[in-house]
Amino acid sequence: MSAGDEPRFSVEVAPFDGLRATRRRPSSAPIELVVVAVPARNEERRIAACRASIDNAARRGGGPVITVVGADGCSDATAHLVATMPATSMTLAVIEGTWRRPSSTRRAAVEHALVVAGGRCAADRTWIAN
Repeated sequence: MSAGDEPRFSVEVAPFDGLRATRRRPSSAPIELVVVAVPARNEERRIAACRASIDNAARRGGGPVITVVGADGCSDATAHLVATMPATSMTLAVIEGTWRRPSSTRRAAVEHALVVAGGRCAADRTWIAN
C-alpha cells in the first residue's frame, strides 16, 4: 500500500435467519470506521495489554478506530487506568456503569462510540468488533 492509498476493509455478513445462516452479498463500500467495544470488570491487571493489542491492530489497519471500554461495576482501578492510557492509533474512551452483564456493557460501549463518531459514517460502513 502506498502512502496515499486509503485502506479498504471488506466484510461479508452471514446473518442467522432462525433456521440456518444465509449469505449476503458483500458490500462494495469500504469500511470507514471500526468500533471496538470492550466490556471490563475489575481488569486492572490485564487492561493495559488489551489496550496495547487493540492499538497495535488499529495501527496496522490504518483506518479510524474508536475503542470504548465499558467498566462494569468495577471496584478496582480499571476505569482510571483506561482514562489515563495513551492511545496512539485510535480514539480511546471509558464509560462507567453497572450493567451486570457483558452484552449490556457492549451495547452501552457501542452506543457511546457511535455518539463519539458523530454520524460521520453510514451504518453499512461501520464495523463493530468486540
